[in-house]
Amino acid sequence: MLCSGCQPDANPPSEEWLRANFNAHESEFDEIASIALSVPVDDCFVYPEYIYGDTIMRNETDSIFFAELEAAKQSRLDSLLQAVGCMDLSASPANRNISLTCYRYGSIRGWTVNYTYMGERPSVLTFVEDKDLYDAFLYWQGDKSKRPFPRKELNKHWHIEYQQ
Repeated sequence: MLCSGCQPDANPPSEEWLRANFNAHESEFDEIASIALSVPVDDCFVYPEYIYGDTIMRNETDSIFFAELEAAKQSRLDSLLQAVGCMDLSASPANRNISLTCYRYGSIRGWTVNYTYMGERPSVLTFVEDKDLYDAFLYWQGDKSKRPFPRKELNKHWHIEYQQ
């Protein structure tokens, strides 16, 4: 199953599939986090890069990350992202956080389903436990003052979340 979509009738992967995918590839997810957080960059970066139409763009921090990440690690990171069904990642090494985009719907006003790693998870971070993640997102999307933010815990460091 490829986790991406931009059609109007596109549906995100089910919570069950997301959990099963994570459980089947947990070591790959951990290796992605290890590689992404291994480069000493003080700012956030996106990998592989931003794509605007037919143009591939990198900001200065993205370029520093690429320069520091040797070719073998780039190749390994590419194969790991493909293995876990994710298309890109954004990282904040200073905060020990990464977010892997598993599914994208729309563009500027669209939303994504992400696997998120937090090296130091804040104790105030809340999780939805009483309903399906997609249902929680639909509830939250109508009125963003509603809490908690739609996310589900996978383990001590990883969780699934919807972002808009």
